[in-house]
Amino acid sequence: MTLTFLEKLEYITSVTCSAIVLVLSFTAYRRTRLRPFALWIVSSSIGIILMTGWYSHLHSLPASRADYETYMTIYRIGFFTNSILATIGSVMLIQHVLARVGSKMPPNTALEPTAAVPSVSDELGNPKAGGDSTSASSGGGSAHL
Repeated sequence: MTLTFLEKLEYITSVTCSAIVLVLSFTAYRRTRLRPFALWIVSSSIGIILMTGWYSHLHSLPASRADYETYMTIYRIGFFTNSILATIGSVMLIQHVLARVGSKMPPNTALEPTAAVPSVSDELGNPKAGGDSTSASSGGGSAHL
């Protein structure tokens, strides 16, 4: 594989993924008006602009040292901004989903279910592990910490 092929693949993959997130975030924001989707819209837009600028920069004539440093400074500021906005949007959306799910479901606090007390997975309709549940091997899939 040549570097040119990988550069094109990187550009196509990055812009396509950002465009998918952008379109879905627009739809989700129009329906819900949740801020995380607005942050993803901005982040995806910045990502497309950054990748297009980076790809153009790779295939342009060599610039002076001052121009290169200016470009890289702008690119890095955009990259940091993109990363921060995407992370904040993701965290906000996760918190929103957990708050909505948490109000509807009981907390999963049982670490070691026993035969005398049904586990949360049993209450949700999952099949129980057969046999005696006192051994470590039939703990219903829960981790023993």
